[in-house]
Amino acid sequence: MSTDASFEDAINVLLATSQMEFPVIDYAGKVMGLLRSDTLIAALSQNSRFEGIIIADRRLATPFGGNIARRLEELNLLGASAMTAISRDCKVSGMLTRQNII
Repeated sequence: MSTDASFEDAINVLLATSQMEFPVIDYAGKVMGLLRSDTLIAALSQNSRFEGIIIADRRLATPFGGNIARRLEELNLLGASAMTAISRDCKVSGMLTRQNII
């Protein structure tokens, strides 16, 4: 999802897929963070709107590689179910979830 996506764009993507987290990228393709579906659902329940998709959690973007146990610990500490794996040039390399590790 791009950083200039609207709130409605984000809701439509959420409704069109079973995916619960979405990497947010800027115009150059660099990862800005991860947008969680629970954030969108909370905004809907409060009848809120956001100016673009700037609500990405930057803590949920992590360099590719490293210790998987440490990354799982970070997921637990943040109460998250996924992280975006990023390459050295800050582009999406993949998604790290509990489901794709186990």
